[in-house]
Amino acid sequence: MESLGAIPCIIYAAKSTEDRRGSIPEQLQELRRMIETDSRRWLVAEYRDEAFSAYRRDRGPGLADATQHCEDLAVEHGVSELWAQHSDRLARGDGRNARHTVEIALWALKHDIRVRTIQDPETFRDLLYAVVTGQRNNEDSKRKAISSQAGKKRAVARGEYEGHLPDGYQLARDID
Repeated sequence: MESLGAIPCIIYAAKSTEDRRGSIPEQLQELRRMIETDSRRWLVAEYRDEAFSAYRRDRGPGLADATQHCEDLAVEHGVSELWAQHSDRLARGDGRNARHTVEIALWALKHDIRVRTIQDPETFRDLLYAVVTGQRNNEDSKRKAISSQAGKKRAVARGEYEGHLPDGYQLARDID
């Protein structure tokens, strides 16, 4: 609920793949709790993206809508905040194929928006931090992608099914 002088806040949660274990609701709950316990802030809306990789491409329509809403609120109230659990929820690209964290920082600077992250709160303190953290996020994602691909190749080499079975089917192996 809006209180006089409170900063309007948007929260955003994301998962690069299908959210089978409830990561997005947990992120939103944690973000809600942070804002609702601070009388200087006012939760306006929440957005999410599922199965939109921030490493291989930009996040999805949820982040686009969240950033636009933040811009509108900043025009109306002089400032707004975009909250996420970690900076890698917003961007983890190399700047060529997918948005780099520093692009989020520059966007925020241009529109009087503060970006707040719970797990790495220093990231958007200044542009240098955004560059360094963005590079680190991208390198982490690259390493995870390489490890995942290698693991899938090992599973196939062992004769394991690689992929998802449609509902109602069961994998049966006959070794001859």
